[in-house]
Amino acid sequence: WRASTLSMTGRICLINSVLTSLSLYIMSFYRMPKMVTKQLTTIQRSFLWGGKLDEKKKAWVSWEKICRPKKEGGLGIKKLDAFNEALLAKILLSKYGDSIMHNTRLRGSSNSMWWGDVLKALGEDTSDSWFMNSLSWRLGVGDRIQFWFDAWAEAEPLANRFPRIFSNSLQKSSVLANMGHWSRERWQWRFQWRRAWFTWELNCLLEFLINFYLF
Repeated sequence: WRASTLSMTGRICLINSVLTSLSLYIMSFYRMPKMVTKQLTTIQRSFLWGGKLDEKKKAWVSWEKICRPKKEGGLGIKKLDAFNEALLAKILLSKYGDSIMHNTRLRGSSNSMWWGDVLKALGEDTSDSWFMNSLSWRLGVGDRIQFWFDAWAEAEPLANRFPRIFSNSLQKSSVLANMGHWSRERWQWRFQWRRAWFTWELNCLLEFLINFYLF
């Protein structure tokens, strides 16, 4: 089918039903390289505006606006990189549940290439970190939340916010529920330290306690 023989509505339908769907299976399991995403987007853009692969026609509206939902004034065409990340995140949540949240902050040089791609799919390599920022914590009894490594109190884990305090802790791998106990309907924190605090560290310790009300 030649783009020039179709209406704009027909081209949009074909882009969503054919050009996007052709790569649906691959995008559900692999993070698409940026070059591939760029090439596929070029094909979609050329088709939308009635051009051929070897012919360029003027795009009257930016591709960012084209990919917005219809209720926001766009045409509802899927943005391939965002669609790819959404599919991967959906698969990960379906397979691993919320346990994936406990590990997305734990990135090191020994991680496999596959795990690195998982983190990238969740936005770990972007400034907005869309996956983690779109989630909220439900503390419950605290038996599934890592006190130091999960961002349950603020936007970043306590281990990152207070590295000096963290380094002196004997409870680095403890979950929230094991960091204290209930006494007369009030939560009492119970911290264990490797050594006594130096005088020059007390201000840092006080800031830690005050900011998070850990008395």
